[in-house]
Amino acid sequence: MAFLVVIMALDLVAFGGRYSARGWHIAQQTGLDFHFEIARTIARLGS
Repeated sequence: MAFLVVIMALDLVAFGGRYSARGWHIAQQTGLDFHFEIARTIARLGS
C-alpha cells in the first residue's frame, strides 16, 4: 500500500494528478499491476 501512496504522490507532483483518478479506478478492477506500469511510465518520463 505504501508503494501506491508513493506512486500517487509522484503523479500529483509530475502530472498534477491527471492520471490518479483514472488509474485508481482501473487499479481497483485489475489490481496492482496497473500501478506498476504507471510507476515505470513515470520513471521513463521523469528521466
